Amino acid sequence: HLFAPLDNSPRQAQIKARDLLRHAAELHEIGQVISHSQFHKHGAYLLQYADLQGFSNLEKTLMASLVRNHRRSLSAKAFQHLPKTWRQECLLLCLILRLAALLNHARVDDPGLQPDISVQNNKISLLFSKNLLQQQPLILAGLQQEQLYLQEIGWKLIFNE
Repeated sequence: HLFAPLDNSPRQAQIKARDLLRHAAELHEIGQVISHSQFHKHGAYLLQYADLQGFSNLEKTLMASLVRNHRRSLSAKAFQHLPKTWRQECLLLCLILRLAALLNHARVDDPGLQPDISVQNNKISLLFSKNLLQQQPLILAGLQQEQLYLQEIGWKLIFNE
């Protein structure tokens, strides 16, 4: 569901972006092997410097950037080290990963936690099942905090409560 914003990309770019996002999502907690504290930083380091068969250096850098920035504050310059052609795409992938990790954090198996999503002009809109967030106060608090993080980089997050 959260992949929807990628559907406007050219087909080949869409496939590559989805693959990178899927791999980053599968590996975003790998840093916990080292320590729970700042595991996003540890995970990024592991992805950047591990010998990952089948991944180019650029792909490892992209996944490391996604994992590094999937939680806590996000700098507007977080992706400046990437090739120019990937910066905007990687930011969008990161925002999707951040929301997916936030919604999955509680490991709640609720189909209502798969909101309809739209992205337009630096604004992400999430539409949840009615009253769902009132029943999930930790997720609501996480989304409210995410609003502040995204505001710092010029993005707006809107969701129904």
